[in-house]
Amino acid sequence: MIPTNETLTEQINNCGTSYIDDPVVVNYKYICDGLLVSIIGCLGVFGNIISLLVLSKPKLRDCFHQLLFALACFDTVYIVIGGINYTFKAFDADSNAYTIAFPYIIYPITNIGLCGTIFMTMAISIERFLGICYPLHLPPHNRKSWFYILPVLFLSVAVNVPKFFEAEIDWLYNGKWNNTMVATNTSEESYQHKIEEWVPAYRATDFRKDSNYIKFYITYFRLFSTAIIPLIALVTINSRILCDLKKLKSKTFGSQRKLWKELNMFLVLLCIVVTFICCNTPRVIVDIWEFSHVESIVHCNELLLAGEADHPFLPTKWIICLTHVSHFTGILNSSLNFLIYCFVGHNFRKEFLQLLGLRAKQFEGSEYTISLRTNETTA
Repeated sequence: MIPTNETLTEQINNCGTSYIDDPVVVNYKYICDGLLVSIIGCLGVFGNIISLLVLSKPKLRDCFHQLLFALACFDTVYIVIGGINYTFKAFDADSNAYTIAFPYIIYPITNIGLCGTIFMTMAISIERFLGICYPLHLPPHNRKSWFYILPVLFLSVAVNVPKFFEAEIDWLYNGKWNNTMVATNTSEESYQHKIEEWVPAYRATDFRKDSNYIKFYITYFRLFSTAIIPLIALVTINSRILCDLKKLKSKTFGSQRKLWKELNMFLVLLCIVVTFICCNTPRVIVDIWEFSHVESIVHCNELLLAGEADHPFLPTKWIICLTHVSHFTGILNSSLNFLIYCFVGHNFRKEFLQLLGLRAKQFEGSEYTISLRTNETTA
């Protein structure tokens, strides 16, 4: 059946409407991707640098704190590279350096940093699960941080290898005339000369435009690998730890103090996970919405490739706004961990105060009130 003009018009209309100049979208983009990402990002980088200094102390060389060190590294990469990506677009900054770096550095490394943050949070949860639920099978001296860091690094890069091939640089010729004043000994002469300039611009590759790639990698694979599976894993693992807390006995860990230390590290993890889930919820909602509209996305892409549409599938206004919010909350998530370490992590706070030249209190009441069954020293 040959489609009529009315049918083609209806199909094109189903591909959405552009809201690029809509005042609400422009405000969300400017405030979330521009102002908030810039301010929170700068504070987050400062906090993560301090975290790296503290976590590099000799007394914090255990597996858990080394994983926090790796998490701070991924957070810093995401804040810096992702922040540059979001703010340049929000402020419509025009830079040839940014344009050239975007396809091969900024865009893929932003995604690597994000995946590193996600996978490292999962790795820390697994480490706490093994350390608390199976302390005799994996005592502290047998826990090696590189068992977790190397797989996370490998997965973060491997998952995002296709991102390096999604865009490419085109050099566009830009001829323009410019007035130039030439001063001589007797007079000033004005003449026009043509400046020949090649301007870089990035565009999507044929690989990125492929409908199967959009459907299976960008939509299906990314949803499950960076949203559904990590969230289920984090909720399941930490729920299991919470259920096992009532069964913990100090004898299993060697002393009440060692038990409290393990519990305090889990409390740090729990705060990280809760913050992670709250801050990543907007991104997950956007991914689920795209998953539910994947057929429309693919169909509009086919129309675009066939020359029957002048734009790909465009999301609704609230999804565009939520996408800008998700960029800000992602940067916020990577910026808050320093505060969690300071307010919740006893050992981190102690080393941080020493770094500042302050003396930590000999005792903190929470050290004894947080542990379960304080009177149960043997059983």
